[in-house]
Parts: sequence; C-alpha cells; structure tokens
Amino acid sequence: MNFAGRKALVTGATTGIGREIAVQLGREGAEVIVAGRDAARGAATVAVIEKEGGTARFAAADMTGRHDRPT
Repeated sequence: MNFAGRKALVTGATTGIGREIAVQLGREGAEVIVAGRDAARGAATVAVIEKEGGTARFAAADMTGRHDRPT
C-alpha cells in the first residue's frame, strides 16, 4: 500500500507489534506519530523510521489508565 501524504498515529509503537506497524507505515510513506510511555524507546523507533527514509515523531501517551483513554 501507499500511504504517501497520510498521517498515522500508532499507540504502543515503542515495542512489539505496535513498533513493527509504525515502521512499516513509515516505509509506506506515512508521517508516523509514535505514541507510547517510554521516550527512549520511542526515540529509537523514530530513528529506525527516519533511517529508512520516513518521517516520524514521538508523542508521550499512556493508555493503561481508565482516565487516559478516550470515551
């Protein structure tokens, strides 16, 4: 797929499946917002996306608490 010109917000993007989804979206041309709790891991994910030619930035987000989730 081609996601050029689109933006993607990926929660849980600092590890595991979320990280792989974020990296793949970056490869496909999306501007990726890497959201997660760990800033260091987020920066590492952003670095991978950018190294592969994509655009990304980190946003601190913790979706584990009830008050952190949208209603």
